[in-house]
Amino acid sequence: MSDNFSFGLILGLTFLLPMFFLPATGVSLDVGKMFLISVITLVAFVLWIANCFTKSSVKVPKSFLLGVLFLVSLIIVAAVAVSPARMVSFFGQGVEVGTASFMVVAFLLTFVVSLAADSNNKIFRFYLALFLSFVLIAVYHAVRLFAGPDVLSFGLFNDMRSNTIGGWNNLGIFFGLILTLSLLTLEIIQVGKVYKFLLYVVLAVSLFFLAVINFTMNWIVLALISAILFGYRIYLNKFKRAGSKPEEANLIPGGGIPWVPLIIFVVSVVLAFTSGTLGNKLPSYFKTAQIEVRPSWIATVDIARNTLKENLLLGSGPNRFSNEWQTHRPEALNNTVFWAADFNAGIGFIPTFVVTTGLLGGILWIVFLAVFLYSGIRAMFSSVANVISKYLIWSSFLSAAYLWAFSIFYVPSLTITGLTFIMTGIFVAVSLNNSAGKFEFSLPKNQKLKLVSVLVSVFLAIASVSLGYIFVKNTVAAVYFGKAMEILNSGGDIDTGEKALLRAISMNPIDTYKRVLSQFYAYKMNNLLQQKDLNPEIARPQFINFMGNAIQSAKQAVSYDETSYSNWINLGIVYETLVPIGIGGAYEEARKSYEKAIELSPKNPSTYLVLARLEISNKNPKAAKEYLNKAIALKSNYTEALFSLSQIEIGEGNTKEAISKTEYASSLNPDNAGLFFQLGLLKYTTKDYKGAIVALERATTIIPDYANAMYFLGLSYDNVGRKGDAIRQFTRIGELNSDNQEVKKILKNLTGGKDAFAGISPPDNAPESKKSPPVNETKKAR
Repeated sequence: MSDNFSFGLILGLTFLLPMFFLPATGVSLDVGKMFLISVITLVAFVLWIANCFTKSSVKVPKSFLLGVLFLVSLIIVAAVAVSPARMVSFFGQGVEVGTASFMVVAFLLTFVVSLAADSNNKIFRFYLALFLSFVLIAVYHAVRLFAGPDVLSFGLFNDMRSNTIGGWNNLGIFFGLILTLSLLTLEIIQVGKVYKFLLYVVLAVSLFFLAVINFTMNWIVLALISAILFGYRIYLNKFKRAGSKPEEANLIPGGGIPWVPLIIFVVSVVLAFTSGTLGNKLPSYFKTAQIEVRPSWIATVDIARNTLKENLLLGSGPNRFSNEWQTHRPEALNNTVFWAADFNAGIGFIPTFVVTTGLLGGILWIVFLAVFLYSGIRAMFSSVANVISKYLIWSSFLSAAYLWAFSIFYVPSLTITGLTFIMTGIFVAVSLNNSAGKFEFSLPKNQKLKLVSVLVSVFLAIASVSLGYIFVKNTVAAVYFGKAMEILNSGGDIDTGEKALLRAISMNPIDTYKRVLSQFYAYKMNNLLQQKDLNPEIARPQFINFMGNAIQSAKQAVSYDETSYSNWINLGIVYETLVPIGIGGAYEEARKSYEKAIELSPKNPSTYLVLARLEISNKNPKAAKEYLNKAIALKSNYTEALFSLSQIEIGEGNTKEAISKTEYASSLNPDNAGLFFQLGLLKYTTKDYKGAIVALERATTIIPDYANAMYFLGLSYDNVGRKGDAIRQFTRIGELNSDNQEVKKILKNLTGGKDAFAGISPPDNAPESKKSPPVNETKKAR
């Protein structure tokens, strides 16, 4: 009974995983996925333990591959011991695939799938579950492609590329998996006309969506798989014509040219090499083109090399790639639009583990992949009794290999990663069904040994239940946190939002939640200071309470992970809010926090900017300029730093001298857009609009979408009467900053023939005097 129930659970997981999500605003898609995978897997494992007791015997797959995967998960758990943030390494935020807890669940998932799929009939049910899930997802996205992203958005999937698999490319990986299974089914086994027609439809639909998504790596992997299948069919056809071996030549139907894999191969190769031209036709038509950024192989290897210098054997600790990235990130990244991006993984899922689990982890992953390939190739060309066995071997191995390829060269979503381990478990099961079998042990009759086996079993069951309980708690906490953020961001009831936030922290006291709580109390503290007519006797204890809670929450976030520069920045910001009102020791504590952040992220220009702003608050412009220049040295076009530096010069009455120095510097660095922006801003401030135009036009020539340079260029155009040019600048700025209401007002004024700041009140009508640049410069990577 428990065997059938376990099979039903895993089958349900296979069907639901691609589609499942929690219908709660503000909750990450992966929260629901992790809940589904972890709970079902751990319940199935506990049922296996109970079944062993019921039958007084233990059945374990006789699989070397599974044994190596166990060692991989074991070394990842062992690497937690060297991590300076062990909770981050073991559990993380509750959704990361690089944590030790997830890898334990991933191994157990592979294990229980290999036991559950103990017959050909059950394996076909797994495939059917995947195909049914595909049908629903394909219909869903077909409707949205032609009816628009607002249809069936559920209030969560508001972009055309939003989906239940994960990122847009991950949806392509899923369709590629279905195409692989369909292709193998058509080419290896004989099916009826109806089924063949349906498979061709599935193939065509998958190809269509793959073309709409246009993920180059997808085309490359599919080209390899279709080439393997094409070559195999040609190889078998040769022996069919000769009427000789190999034996499987008589098992596989057909004997002509395998046109379907050939067509898939040609299409894949053509679109892989023309992804930016021909391959971009459908994405452009449906407006689904995207840019996805991740570290390169060179950057990942560089991070690994620097990390392994400090801990060769076990690395930085699981789930800590982002910390190593901040410490060793390439400085050249600062001059790209993605300079502010924090990466939680390297070029691929598996290469990331070289950083986080060291040499031992990297070697074991290589051994695992080698054993997987050896086992698969050996099984593919082994003698089997019937075509069904041959089909299941080929389909399970190549489908799993397809997914593992992305784990090496990409960082798949939680859905795709879960399917990777499911398909690996199916491949292990197929291997067991055809040759290896299972180890079977009877429970010992010796009382002492029996007691030991009982204790071990009880320990494993309790550990599994406890781990499942923690995953459930983390899920509930994420829902409360999402609710809190929705309330606070929408201007809802603050007390209700605070209760939801505190509830989330009580269930999962991670640093992210603590940082938000500290910012919430800092907001309440500042809000209290704005109330001029409040009785001081009432306000004082409230202020002290808010201040204490803000500092305590920020410190608790730091205690959770002292290696996170974000936690130190947050603590510094909390203290910095107290500097202008003269709270003793606030400046010193803020400074210490920011200096610690610089130590953890030395190549990040934003850490120097916050320290500069602290010095400005402390009325120390000399020190502020020193830190701003350090930020600019790391990022020459750092608009915020250049803006603040110009304001200091203007405030000190050094505008003419600053212009002269900047003109000289820009003549020595004619390709430095940041210097020309600074020069243009200084000239705009002195009302030298023609001079500002010259400098800012040069800045926007070097960086065409330099939004803040375009902003002041547009204003300068308006001031010299070039309305048309000003409108063109602000039209483009509006496209880059679609949520900026001030830009919309200015554009409306300009198109109406009015002054740019007509009807706009101070300080918005003097952007050069603001504390920060008027528009957002950073483009977000998808």
